[in-house]
Amino acid sequence: MGIIGKAVENAAKSLLKDAAIAASVEAVEKAGKKTKPMRDAFGNAVDKTLKDREIRHQQMEEEYLAGLRGNICLFIQVTGYSGDLFCITDYNGRIKYCVKGSYGRRSGKATLQLMDVNKAIIASVKKVFLSLRAPVIHEFRPGDYEIKTYGGRTVTLKTKMTSNRERYYVEPYGWVVAKDNLMGGEYTLIDRGYKVAHISRRRGYEKPTYILSFQNGQLELMALMIMLTVICREDYLPGNFS
Repeated sequence: MGIIGKAVENAAKSLLKDAAIAASVEAVEKAGKKTKPMRDAFGNAVDKTLKDREIRHQQMEEEYLAGLRGNICLFIQVTGYSGDLFCITDYNGRIKYCVKGSYGRRSGKATLQLMDVNKAIIASVKKVFLSLRAPVIHEFRPGDYEIKTYGGRTVTLKTKMTSNRERYYVEPYGWVVAKDNLMGGEYTLIDRGYKVAHISRRRGYEKPTYILSFQNGQLELMALMIMLTVICREDYLPGNFS
């Protein structure tokens, strides 16, 4: 056939290929014109479904908040997976605090720092490097966390091995943190049977989102830091403290 003959053959194949592609494109365009009403109808149905879901989600959240009437509520949302961990807003969406943190898996060091809108550190959590327990107590992953609110209270949050739903003990107050369901995401801070604070992980948000509720405004920082420590450890969020 020779070089020229081979070139002609390749050119012919290329022309046939181009013609086939052109025919396919034309067929797709024609089919597209015929199916456009169907696609539009499907798109409208999807939009309506998403809108209905948003409305139902908003109604559920409004009903949940209505049940918390008389409480102070803070909204806690995960913001990232390095450095900045949480953004915390009030009921009206105003930013009150941000949280920075780190967890060194090799060193065992873990910290949280709560900052106000001026970036001043007003509370912190630090994992105690060595968690001592009595020899008869064998916890799977014990942990002690020193919590400070600047101005200034200091407490220690300790994991607690128990057969019931109590998971943590707060020294020296004698408070306990109870897990409210098997799946996690719901915890209550209790002082001798009295509910100090409650945190709930809410569904339907783009990022992990919690609502913290409490009645005593003087305990805001302490309740917030205790619950942040619990959800970081229990819910495997950024800065996980396990």
